[in-house]
Amino acid sequence: GNIPLTYRAITQKSPDYFMETWKDTFETVDPKFGAEFADENDVCKYDDYRNIFYLEGHRKERTRDEFLSLGIRSVLLIVLLRHGGYFGEKETPFAAEMSEQELTMARIAFHIQEGIQYNLHSVDEVVSKKLSGIATPELNEVGAALFPTLLLLNHSCEPNTLRICANGNQSIMVAKRFIKKGDEISDNYGIHHLSFQFEDRQERLKRGFHFSCCCDACAHDYPRLKSLKDSLPEKVEDKFDQYREDVKDHFRKGDHDKCLKTSVDMIKLLETNKIVYPHRHYELAALSLLSCLWTLYGNHH
Repeated sequence: GNIPLTYRAITQKSPDYFMETWKDTFETVDPKFGAEFADENDVCKYDDYRNIFYLEGHRKERTRDEFLSLGIRSVLLIVLLRHGGYFGEKETPFAAEMSEQELTMARIAFHIQEGIQYNLHSVDEVVSKKLSGIATPELNEVGAALFPTLLLLNHSCEPNTLRICANGNQSIMVAKRFIKKGDEISDNYGIHHLSFQFEDRQERLKRGFHFSCCCDACAHDYPRLKSLKDSLPEKVEDKFDQYREDVKDHFRKGDHDKCLKTSVDMIKLLETNKIVYPHRHYELAALSLLSCLWTLYGNHH
């Protein structure tokens, strides 16, 4: 998705925009952009191109082969842009030497690709016929996108949010448990403590994103799903089990709004009774919530 997204990012603006706005400044990355705000009226707008130019590209960790690959792709992008008419009517032949403007745009394309590589989100569709209301939805990846506001969130191996793809090219994020004022809102990059052991997670995150994770799941070595504690007080367990049965019943009847409300009630039940996270029942409730969200709002296959 890197080349198509870079192509799209460039073609949304004219060559004059890039030459006038970014020609001499695009490599000056502000590390505080989107992380620190001057005041409460300072907002991050999705169409602000700093969202793209200031992406973390892990440039110091790249190999010579990676730089060569990026360079080749940048030249390819300029050829595509040239013959798509982006630079206007072209008088020179197919393999002509790049103009000064094209060379500048190649450098900009190179820079954009560096950031996009580590900041892509998949665009998914849910397999509708396999939704049950209580199990992990089966997804098909149909594309990739950049969501600037999502990029403001750090990864956690035990995120406090869920995310679905909706309306074709949008992303919806909701809390999967109560988030107190002042708590960090976190996302997950596809590497969760429920599925991977600590050492495996660290290796995958280091290889794919060039950082070592120090979230609570890593700091306290949270277990995988099959090893999570699952004991509950008897009355709480009975109520939780009844909620799960209600979710399945609502789902079979197609009453997905009630299914969603009951999923939220499952989470509230655990929190009200001070069940400590991580716990298997929090994950069961989150699965119901996720399944209902995909059913009501998600892209469907």
